[in-house]
Amino acid sequence: MKEQKITCPRAWNKKRKEYFEIDVINYYKGECELYNGNIRIWCILKEVSFEWPTGRPDKNGKMIYQGDIVNVHKFLFDGSEIDENHIGVITYCSEIAAFKLDKIKGDFWEKYTGYKSFEYGAPICDLYGLHEESFEIIGNVNESPNLLEV
Repeated sequence: MKEQKITCPRAWNKKRKEYFEIDVINYYKGECELYNGNIRIWCILKEVSFEWPTGRPDKNGKMIYQGDIVNVHKFLFDGSEIDENHIGVITYCSEIAAFKLDKIKGDFWEKYTGYKSFEYGAPICDLYGLHEESFEIIGNVNESPNLLEV
């Protein structure tokens, strides 16, 4: 059986405006201690947001995290490709207990997926005709929010 590494969340430090990869998190009364190998930083919890991994890589093998902005290439049900891309952000929806593609840019998206209402977004585990090779991380909501502008 192939050994799998469990991926921990990453932390966005709102004050420093930088990401920190995490191996261990320790919480203390409104503060947290984040470890990555020999590196340790202290943060006030209000200054940090945690982004969880989806468990699926993008087409370049990079783990997709909550908050990542992805480019999705569309495929038809017959396996042929359409020359059309869509951009959306990966979020987590507790109502459906799934990561979803949200704030989707692209005219044909509703017709293609069948999702008429984006109240819950489009669950990434349920996007017909899409697979790991069709997702590409192009940024994230903290460092490049302009990618989601219409």
